[in-house]
Amino acid sequence: VLRETLTSTPGKRKTRFEVKKIELCPELPVDHYALDHSHENFSSHPWVDALKKRMDQGKRRDITIFVHGYNTDLIPNTEFAAQMDHYGGRDGAVVSFEWPSTGLLTAYAADKGNASYCTRVFRGVIANIARETGAKRVNIVAHSAGTPIVVDALRELRLINRELSPAQLQQKFHISKVALAAADM
Repeated sequence: VLRETLTSTPGKRKTRFEVKKIELCPELPVDHYALDHSHENFSSHPWVDALKKRMDQGKRRDITIFVHGYNTDLIPNTEFAAQMDHYGGRDGAVVSFEWPSTGLLTAYAADKGNASYCTRVFRGVIANIARETGAKRVNIVAHSAGTPIVVDALRELRLINRELSPAQLQQKFHISKVALAAADM
């Protein structure tokens, strides 16, 4: 479980984000962020409270989930999510879904396997965000090897909830937009 402090440094043309500090959060047990059990109630967990608080500070009640691609590390992914939040007007909340990329250009096969394994976890994240946060809309942005995580999780949610019409399914999970960048399908 990590807590990061992000700062922005204004430049002439763009804002640069830099992670100043990453530390373990000793007060939160790791299982507070283990969201792979979509049947559990996470309404009293700190991550839900943080998302609700962030959404209460803005006009929109949107959550954007960023799913990174292969050959990446935690800090650049966190910085990118912070940039999405900043350039999105800091209205709503941005969540960076971190799956275990090796961070190595030569480890494509390993990263694809890790991504595939994380589909179930991501499906739980979507279900918990929809059920517990009060978000009106959930937008998902996925890149490269992160795109199959999103597509497969959405497919599984459709299969699990096959008795629902498409409109009912959208209403249940609040999925608004899905963007797949450099989709590695």
